[in-house]
Amino acid sequence: MNKEELDKLWADPANWSFWSYRCAQDPRIIVKKRTKLGWTINFGHPRAIVALVGMVLLGLIAPGCVMITEYPMVNPLHIYLGIGISILMTCTLCILLSRPPKS
Repeated sequence: MNKEELDKLWADPANWSFWSYRCAQDPRIIVKKRTKLGWTINFGHPRAIVALVGMVLLGLIAPGCVMITEYPMVNPLHIYLGIGISILMTCTLCILLSRPPKS
């Protein structure tokens, strides 16, 4: 599937609901939002729920590790650093999953 076909599927209003994108023909798991600010999950893809759970867990790993290893004297700066690392990891995952698979 070429970029023009993917863009046509993405632009079709029938594939968008109030808050989500659902298109079984689109091979991408993550797509850009309509507002161009961020990404959303293609809930028509069979691995969408796995990607959603993975991103939530990925976002909790770094701050969770900081809180576990520094308990009872948790330094707030380390929590902010953990949150920043988890945001970076989640954005990297979104960029990697937004690329269509090579055929």
